[in-house]
Amino acid sequence: MVVIRADGNGKIGMGHYMRCFAIAYELRRRGEEVCFLLAPDADAGAVREQGYPLHQLEKIAEPLGWDAAEAAEWLKGQEQATVFIDTYRIDSEAMALLSDAAHNACYMDDLYAFDYPIANIINYNLEAGKESYQGLLTSKTELYIGPAYYPVREEILHAKVKHLRLKARRILITTGATDPLHIELALLKRIVQDKQLLALELIVQCGLYYEKDYLEELQEFSAQYDCIRLQGWTKDMGALYASCDICIAPGSSSMSEAMTVGIPCISFAFVDNHLNQCHIMDEKGLAPYAGDFRKESEKVCQRIEHFLLYFLDIENRNFARAQFAGVFDGKGAARIAKILAAPQRKVRHSANEKCRRIIGIRASAIIYNFILSNHVQGTVLMPANICECVPAIYKKAGMDFLFCDIEFGTWVPDEEEIISLLSTRADIKVLHYNRTYGEMGDHSEFFQEVRRRFPSVIIVDDRCLALPDWQGSECQADLTIYSTGNTKPVCVGKGAFAFLGKSWRYEMYHLEGDTDAADAAFDASIKRCHAEHKSAEWDILLDNWTDPAQMPEADYEQVVLMELAHIITHKAAINGIYKNLPNALPDGMHDWRYNILVRNQDECMKKLFQAGLFASRHYLGLGNGYFSEKSMFNCDWLAKHVINLFNDNNYNVEMAKKTVKCIL
Repeated sequence: MVVIRADGNGKIGMGHYMRCFAIAYELRRRGEEVCFLLAPDADAGAVREQGYPLHQLEKIAEPLGWDAAEAAEWLKGQEQATVFIDTYRIDSEAMALLSDAAHNACYMDDLYAFDYPIANIINYNLEAGKESYQGLLTSKTELYIGPAYYPVREEILHAKVKHLRLKARRILITTGATDPLHIELALLKRIVQDKQLLALELIVQCGLYYEKDYLEELQEFSAQYDCIRLQGWTKDMGALYASCDICIAPGSSSMSEAMTVGIPCISFAFVDNHLNQCHIMDEKGLAPYAGDFRKESEKVCQRIEHFLLYFLDIENRNFARAQFAGVFDGKGAARIAKILAAPQRKVRHSANEKCRRIIGIRASAIIYNFILSNHVQGTVLMPANICECVPAIYKKAGMDFLFCDIEFGTWVPDEEEIISLLSTRADIKVLHYNRTYGEMGDHSEFFQEVRRRFPSVIIVDDRCLALPDWQGSECQADLTIYSTGNTKPVCVGKGAFAFLGKSWRYEMYHLEGDTDAADAAFDASIKRCHAEHKSAEWDILLDNWTDPAQMPEADYEQVVLMELAHIITHKAAINGIYKNLPNALPDGMHDWRYNILVRNQDECMKKLFQAGLFASRHYLGLGNGYFSEKSMFNCDWLAKHVINLFNDNNYNVEMAKKTVKCIL
């Protein structure tokens, strides 16, 4: 059982409850029992409405408002319980009592307030870092930090928007559950003075604990304007966010939820605990900060008006979303639930226990051999932002291909679209999951869902742009591929290796012909099609441009491991320089090249080449009549805005510094 020690009421708000409900949902989905442990003054009705069992403490003890000894005694009666603590009303002594009474313990923190005698700390704030906890943790405390652990409720996740509307029509204004400074009314009075903004629909959310007199004042003012609509407190905030184009919110959970849905935000502050999030989101380009309403109310309203006009441009909204979507991916509750779940549910197996390593001349050759060896027929599903050789080799092996899009901001394959296509296309026999720019996030739960719902579908995990892992740790697919050929993160000129499930056959098939000449013709064809916006030249792409029976030299493993040790240090030095550039893609997408987003891609590329420097802009989406007629908005948007900055052995520190100066 997982016991959640959390509080919520009209005085302290409902934020702790909201995130705990999200975590509780994910725990239940994993088969875990959940029970809430509440203080005497907590709103038990809100927990009951969600359908969770609870135990409400009786004793009121100062300074916390609840008795930690009573809570610990109750916890001891719950066999093998894990306690998850999410309340500001706690101190080191109370934490120690709860931690000792439970089988395992975890605390949701953002205060760095005292010594933490507990096994696990979670802090999802953007500014959170290990240095913040210097001297506050025991040597055995596990620290989970960063917005990857921000938990959002199910209705928020289900409301994620695929694309932003071309024309902004609706603005959401919210202050959360309370508005003691009457901020919403002040904003409305400012916004309606602008004719351009007056043409939009203004959705004003009235908080759960708004004063009656203030509500009447809002109603009286809004009655004068057809464009203003007062929105009562709703449980389905996801649908509300998704119905709007821009959100004005304090630096609280409201803003993080709106961003998770995909809606650009403008932030402001009216209490101290808003300030850190507002400032750091502004610094990172996630959301512009209008200021502290307590200190400069009129200027805050002016700045919000300015930012609203800025966000009317779809390009500005998309660019903002590209920054925050990779930060708030909506999977925080699932990650926390995984931490809290029973230990026996966390068992993982090494690749050696369930796979065998195979080596080939290149990744496409391994794919070709695998498909032919197992007589796979039908269609392969893959994201459209992939190297042309991938659909080409599947087609050469006798399969059709189908493209899906990627998620905006995270840039990983669109898992929702993949599930939808697998549900409606019985001809799909292979899911080729491409790791965009070599990102190595944990997608095991998605792979498990695919296996559970579509057991006959083969999963290929394409890690060709990731740093090679010779041991094959965390392999979850039927075929997991790494490449060490030209332009790869570890480049030894040729070679690839893969981890293959032991139940699969693997033989090598020889293809006749001058593979070097055919390979050169393949590359020339791709460049020609890009330059002339032509459809793929299949007579060239289906030639024998690789011989799947070839093998790299006998010392291949030694060469790869030596180069890997060197290139990690080299890339770290180059990437450290590139980190001075704004608008980088999410962390984990820079081992191949360092990837940034720019508004003026052509101009930046021209400037770099004129300076004798180099960069690329991979990967062109394979839709729009190139390999397929289907259009992939997110693939296409990324292709038009990304620049891949080199960090390989041919690019040194001085070149990297010049590159930064050119772009800035």
